Amino acid sequence: MNRVKVLNYSLIAAFGAVITFFNKDFRLDDALIYYRYIENYINGNGLVYNIGERFNAISSPLYIYISILVSSITKEVEITQLVLNGIFVIAVGISLASLFYLLNKPSMAFLSSMIFITTKFFYMTFGLETNLFILLSLLSIIFYFKKKYLLLSILSGLLMLTRGEGLFLVLILWALIYYENKKDIKIYYVVIIAVILLSNHLFNYFYYNSFFPHTLTAKMSQGRSGYWGVPYSFILSYNFLFRMAFNNQAFYVLYVMILFLIGFANHIKEKLSLILFIYSVLFTIFHVSLNVQNYHWYYAIHFLNLIVFISYGILDVKDFISSKINKHVFRIIVSCIIFIYPALTHIELFQLLRREGPIAGYKAAGEWLNENTPADTKVACVEVGHIGWYSKRYMVDMLGLVNPALADYVGTRQTDKWFEIYRPEYILVHDPIAGTEVFAQKYIENGTYVAEPGYIYPGYKMYKRIR
Repeated sequence: MNRVKVLNYSLIAAFGAVITFFNKDFRLDDALIYYRYIENYINGNGLVYNIGERFNAISSPLYIYISILVSSITKEVEITQLVLNGIFVIAVGISLASLFYLLNKPSMAFLSSMIFITTKFFYMTFGLETNLFILLSLLSIIFYFKKKYLLLSILSGLLMLTRGEGLFLVLILWALIYYENKKDIKIYYVVIIAVILLSNHLFNYFYYNSFFPHTLTAKMSQGRSGYWGVPYSFILSYNFLFRMAFNNQAFYVLYVMILFLIGFANHIKEKLSLILFIYSVLFTIFHVSLNVQNYHWYYAIHFLNLIVFISYGILDVKDFISSKINKHVFRIIVSCIIFIYPALTHIELFQLLRREGPIAGYKAAGEWLNENTPADTKVACVEVGHIGWYSKRYMVDMLGLVNPALADYVGTRQTDKWFEIYRPEYILVHDPIAGTEVFAQKYIENGTYVAEPGYIYPGYKMYKRIR
C-alpha cells in the first residue's frame, strides 16, 4: 500500500472518529426501538420490544444480530451503538476510497471519501443500519469489479438481510455478470444467497410466527392509508432534508446541485456511475410505489450518489480552471474563490452535530413515566422510540410499528383500535396536537383522558385515562 492510500485511510479514520465523538449525544427516535430490542435480549427478556410480546419490528436483521453480538460482550447499548456506527461509517469511507483506487481514479478516491466522512447526513442515521447498508453495497460493487463472485454471492445475501431494498443492487450486479459472461454464474451462488435469506426467514417463523418482519406489512399499510401526505411524497416532500442535512443553507445547496449536475453530465455513462444511479432510481420507484413515509435515512443511497457526482464535478471544474489559466498562482486564487464558501459551510455543518441530542420533550416524558408510574403501565404515542427507551414501559404505537395488528387497522383507517385493544393508561401528544396524533384527539375531547398535572413540558402534553 503506497503512502497516498495510507494517508487517505488515516484521514478517513481520524475524521470519522472525531465526528463520531461530536455525535455522541445524538439519539434517533426509530433507532431507540432497536436499542430496546437489544437491551431486552441481553437482559434475558428475549428479542422483543414489549416484554412478553413476540412482535418483529426489526427492519434490519443483520444489523440487530451484529449489535446483539457486540452488546452481549459489552453488556451495554448506547455507547456500544455509537462505537459500532463509528466503525461502520469509517469502513464506508475506506471502501469508497478503495473502490475508486481499484478503478484507477486516485483523485476521486481521496475527494469522495473525504466528502463522505465529513457529511453530516450519514451521522444523522446513527443507531440504524444505514451505514452498514452502504458498506455492504460498496463492498458488493468492489467484488463485482474484482470478479470475486463467490464473495459477491455471500454479500448479496447479507446486503438483503440488512435491508430488503438491497435486492435492487443484487439484481443490477448479477444482471451485468450474466450479460458479460453468463458462464461465470454458478448455481451454488444462488444457493448461498437463498440459504442466508431462508435461515433468517425460518428464525422469524419459529420465533415470531411470521416469515417476514411485521414492519414490512406495517409500512405498506401506512402507505395505503394516505395519512402521510400526497402520493409520491418520497420525491415531492423532502423539504425536511433541506433543514436536516443542509441546515437551510440555500447558497450551499445551490453549489452542491451545480457541481452534481456537472459531474452527472460528464460521468453518467461510466459503469460505476450507472450502477449507483440505477440503484437509486429503483430505490425511488420502490418507495414511491408503496408511498411509505419518507424517513430521512431512506435517502442514503441518493446521498451517496450525490457525493460521487459532486466529487466528479469538483474535479471537472478544477480541470477546466487548469486548462484556461496558465499561471499557477492565479489558478489557486480562482479555485479558492469558487470553493472556499462550500468548503467552509460543509465543515460548519458537521460541527453542528455537537448540538444534537435526544428529543428533549420525549426524553423528559419517558423519564417522568419511569419515575411516577407502575412498571406495568401502558403508554401510547405516535413516536415510541424515546419514550419507550427512557420509560421502560409497555408502549402502544398508534401507528402500529411495534404492536400486533394495529398497522393493518391504520391501513384501513380504523384509527381507534389502539385504544379499543390496549386502553393505555397514558398518552403523550404535542401541544397543539400534530399530524397523526389526531388519532387521540377525540378521546381527549370526550373526557376519556385528562391532562396529567404532574408532567409539564413546553410543547407537549401528557394525558391520563380516567375511564
